[in-house]
Amino acid sequence: MSSSLTNIEKLNGENYSTWSLLMRSLLVTQDLWHVIEDTPKVEPSELEARTWKTADQKALAMIHLCVRPSELIHVKRCETAKEAWILLSDLYNADGPARKVNLFKKLVQFKLNAAEKFALQINEFCSIVDSLSEIGITVPDDLLCILLLCSLPDELESFVIAIESRDTLPKMEALKMKIFEEERRRGQRLTESEKVFSANYHIRPIKSDQSSNISNERDNSNNNKPRYSRRNLNDVKCYCCGKRGHVKAQCKRTQRPTVLNLCDSNTQRSCGENTWILDSGASSHMCSDISLFTSLLKSTQKVFLASGEAVSAEGNGTILLKSKFGDILLMGVLYVPKLKNNFIAVSKILSKGKEVHFRNSKAIVKTKENKIVFVAKMVNGVFYAKFSALNNNENINSVVQKDNEIIEKWHRRFGHLNYKDLYMLSESNMVHGLKIKNCGNFDCDICALCKIKRSTFGKYTNVRSTKCLEIIHSDICGPMRTTSQGGSNYFITFIDDFSRYIEVHFLKKK
Repeated sequence: MSSSLTNIEKLNGENYSTWSLLMRSLLVTQDLWHVIEDTPKVEPSELEARTWKTADQKALAMIHLCVRPSELIHVKRCETAKEAWILLSDLYNADGPARKVNLFKKLVQFKLNAAEKFALQINEFCSIVDSLSEIGITVPDDLLCILLLCSLPDELESFVIAIESRDTLPKMEALKMKIFEEERRRGQRLTESEKVFSANYHIRPIKSDQSSNISNERDNSNNNKPRYSRRNLNDVKCYCCGKRGHVKAQCKRTQRPTVLNLCDSNTQRSCGENTWILDSGASSHMCSDISLFTSLLKSTQKVFLASGEAVSAEGNGTILLKSKFGDILLMGVLYVPKLKNNFIAVSKILSKGKEVHFRNSKAIVKTKENKIVFVAKMVNGVFYAKFSALNNNENINSVVQKDNEIIEKWHRRFGHLNYKDLYMLSESNMVHGLKIKNCGNFDCDICALCKIKRSTFGKYTNVRSTKCLEIIHSDICGPMRTTSQGGSNYFITFIDDFSRYIEVHFLKKK
């Protein structure tokens, strides 16, 4: 019995619903619940009275042991277990109007936090529902599903829309399972929240005169497996240390683990205010200095640091940088004031057709035409790129967008304005920041699709019959969402191929 008592969380005034359930189960297992549920006989025998009193005192003692010292003041004067049980129930499980209003208000205003596990939060939601049920308020299942859907965070808006598009709402248990499945699915892929992470990768050794794209730099875990059997390794000589029994790729001299831990929030900015880190672990460009932005829009995205801490990105905008090789335009840069460094995402550079080469402790960003955009030097295992202030918007070499993509963006911003008028706006300096020298013959797929015209349908189709009722075309449509007044959910059509005469009939079943 002592082990059972230790497994029950003591009553603290806020956990009465759980405590009462566990306490009742404990009293039932000890065959003591009858002293609370029943009343003693009016004229019991001496043995029956002694047995009842012993059981009652045991139950009262168990209640005392499962109540925190701060709550003992309420039950220390109770002489029977039933008296103590009723007193605690009236104290913490009152069914007055105030408690009903508070519980229902708590249920309606309940919101799930995307940063925490949904299972624990939904359990809290169900606990509120159980508390309402205990005081006589039963919430319909459909209303519970609606309240739970309304409590989901904005990140699950598409999930909510998918549920709302159904003809009927799922059951409460089915909805909870679908929410858990959606949470697991979101955990397996990158969400709209930007993730900056530290990772341990073994990087293949590169010769000093050899450069390659960064997308080919990292080995999969399978590539680290030995390519020789144990029997053949005895005859193999290492070209690094000269010893036998292993190859150069397995030599301890060359196996120096490289840790990419670039986005730790505690990393100090040691290379100047306008210094950027070239980060292969970042999924977006990020900057902590608001003065570097030429344009900035509000944003509500989250950034996850290497330590697991989540910080908010307060904006999304454009930054102009100047290197000795030319001017650089970074778009889609997140403004994260809590970061200690600025970051250029390698993934964004590669996605726009640029290349990153590593040579002699340097990272060189080039265009496909082999033109250098900027160079980052390695300091303490981290690649830093220094830039100077940019005072004008001329001759911008975009790292993340091509010239035609910039033109396309302005074209979309003005509601797919034709390029002749777009060029006129640029020449007349009517739009701040719009610099277009030549629109060329850029084609917009959306405009082309909107201007497509379907060829006209012929008045008559090919008639394959020579007389009426020789060929009949028939088809069934349904089930329809709305039942007809006659109770039908389907209709069937009969079309005579020769005369084109049509008959339509309603069907209740297919």
